[in-house]
Amino acid sequence: MHLTLCDFLSDIVENAIASDATMIIVDVIESEEEFRFLIADNGKGMDPETLSKVHSPFTTDGKKHHRPQGFGVSFLAQAADHGCGTWDIRSEKDLGTSVMFTFLKAHIDTPPLGDVTQTLLQLLAFDGKHDLLINRSRKDRKYSVLRSDLIKTLSDLSCAGNLMLAKRYIDSLEQDIKKT
Repeated sequence: MHLTLCDFLSDIVENAIASDATMIIVDVIESEEEFRFLIADNGKGMDPETLSKVHSPFTTDGKKHHRPQGFGVSFLAQAADHGCGTWDIRSEKDLGTSVMFTFLKAHIDTPPLGDVTQTLLQLLAFDGKHDLLINRSRKDRKYSVLRSDLIKTLSDLSCAGNLMLAKRYIDSLEQDIKKT
């Protein structure tokens, strides 16, 4: 179940990793009025027929969750519709996929943002040979984190001590952009 906007973000990035993407770009933009997310990858992409069915919970390749349903995009579409938000997905076979979604902060049905620090840490720590660029902005402040730079600095992201250092780093960046 997707309880926060960060849950949707995590699910879409997991899809990008599962598509054998070597580069994933994540933009998390927070303005006074809305939350905007963009996830773009250079993975397998989808042909037009598959793309036209992606919002259905009964369409999946069955590999990610080992079940015949895929609820991520359908839950996102439903939440966006209820929360006066928007969502869009574009994909080209063998070129990649991009997913964009927005939610109005003031709408009563907009899910809470969630734990940004923990979500970004989780995304950065996913195993694989992909790189991940996270661009985060809030009002007039922003930061970027590149997974390969973090791994170069810490040597890996599978050790608990390195994960704690990465968490402290991301948390300090989050605290900095929340200053008014």
